[in-house]
Amino acid sequence: MKIKKCMAIKNVITAKETMGVKEAASLLTKNRISSIPVVDDQGTLIGIVSISDIVKSFLPDFVSLVDIDFIKDYGTLDFSTEDVRKIATMTVSEIMTRRVYTVDEECSLVRALSMIKKHNIKALPVVRNNKLIGIVSNVDICRRFLEVWETKNQEED
Repeated sequence: MKIKKCMAIKNVITAKETMGVKEAASLLTKNRISSIPVVDDQGTLIGIVSISDIVKSFLPDFVSLVDIDFIKDYGTLDFSTEDVRKIATMTVSEIMTRRVYTVDEECSLVRALSMIKKHNIKALPVVRNNKLIGIVSNVDICRRFLEVWETKNQEED
């Protein structure tokens, strides 16, 4: 089974790297999605911006270096008005993830699911000739596996 047969999202919401972080956050929340592929003017995938990327921009740099369980007062980590204003002026290119794992539309379900698990991601952009054509999530792939399994079980009965 190929990815192109189970890809649920074909009309992908995308961003340009010049889009503001505030606008990207609005797209994520309005559309109830966790990430937005970033494409250039030719539609070539150049990155991805996720809710995690946006949230990380609010956190102090040292958070990834320490075990935050010992911090008793999170008030010291609160967002200042200045931080919020600064992030509101940032563009997607400043926070996006540039290393994006993708699959070709002819990729097998097993390979795609393996990539999702190996890289601990929720979805993979699907490309054809390096152009974004869709997104496939771990849920899409698992649903397709279950459908095939159910069909095979019915055939055996």
